[in-house]
Amino acid sequence: MRFSRIDDKLSVYINKRIVIFGASSAGKEIKNFLDSYDFTIVAFCDNDYEKWETDFLGLKVISPIQLKEMMDDNVLVQIASCYEMNITGSHSRRLVFQRNILIGVTRGII
Repeated sequence: MRFSRIDDKLSVYINKRIVIFGASSAGKEIKNFLDSYDFTIVAFCDNDYEKWETDFLGLKVISPIQLKEMMDDNVLVQIASCYEMNITGSHSRRLVFQRNILIGVTRGII
């Protein structure tokens, strides 16, 4: 499994509440990877309104608006989608906390 732009030492995840953006197969791979290091994943977020308020892999799927409401310095958004450029373009300005958004999947890797 190859991940792009994830800090080699993984220190960026320490003491963070992680939200994985993308309730999908890529999100599952990222969750499994982060779970193997015992990081705290609190939710998935997705643009698909049909996924909102459902469970995915035992975690609640929230909307981008809910994500914006929960953002603070202790929340880190890990993008897990082949649509990463669309997500960062459409949401990063609205989320405001751009330094807390990591891109973790590049098209064709997973």
